[in-house]
Amino acid sequence: MQKNEKALLYARITVNSKRVNISLKRKVYINDWDSKKSKVVNRQQKVDYFRP
Repeated sequence: MQKNEKALLYARITVNSKRVNISLKRKVYINDWDSKKSKVVNRQQKVDYFRP
């Protein structure tokens, strides 16, 4: 993957052991994502809105 490549963000909600994934329709740079902490590392980053 390239340095400036972006990925869509999803939220996972669990209620009574049932999971649902919801698209937040926002993108972040892949290099700014900390997979261990499950959050964006660079908080100054602008988030792009997904426009179909």
